[in-house]
Amino acid sequence: MRIAARGLTLIEIAISMGLFMLVALAVATILSSGMDTQMAYRVHENEHNVAMNIIDSLRQDIIRAKAITVAGGGSQLVITSPSNAVINWSITGGEARRNGLLLSRSAFSPNIALAARCGGNGTTVCFEGRDQNGAIININPRRVVLNELTIVQQLPTGGGSKLDREFGAASYRVNDASFEVTTGTTFQ
Repeated sequence: MRIAARGLTLIEIAISMGLFMLVALAVATILSSGMDTQMAYRVHENEHNVAMNIIDSLRQDIIRAKAITVAGGGSQLVITSPSNAVINWSITGGEARRNGLLLSRSAFSPNIALAARCGGNGTTVCFEGRDQNGAIININPRRVVLNELTIVQQLPTGGGSKLDREFGAASYRVNDASFEVTTGTTFQ
């Protein structure tokens, strides 16, 4: 007695291919979503790093300051170092600059545009000088306050990634940073 060799029918092959395609589509969707989430996390982490680098550089300059002047309606800070070098800080037009060098740039990817802005409670003032009683003073203040520095991802034309379109641009905000000028040791 001979046993007939039996292969797969065309319908069985089509069903197998259909199931494989469904599984492959599900895996591709999960991977794509995971990559979008990872990219959004990296952008937010980068914004945090940019903001902290700005804060740390500003703190170092203020601690070492010989003289400080708040200028430009609170958008500029002019610091004279002990060696009489002049350091100009500005946060205007979406850019944070120190002596003209753009600091609000993405170190993670040059393709991701970041903007720096500041001001809260209805104000756009970035820098405020304060005397020992807390009154606003523009020349040689005892304390310099940075009002709500925010680093925001600028979405490209088309709205960016799927997460950007769903949740909006990523941003990182430092509510208020206060720098003591006289002692050079207090950072709040």
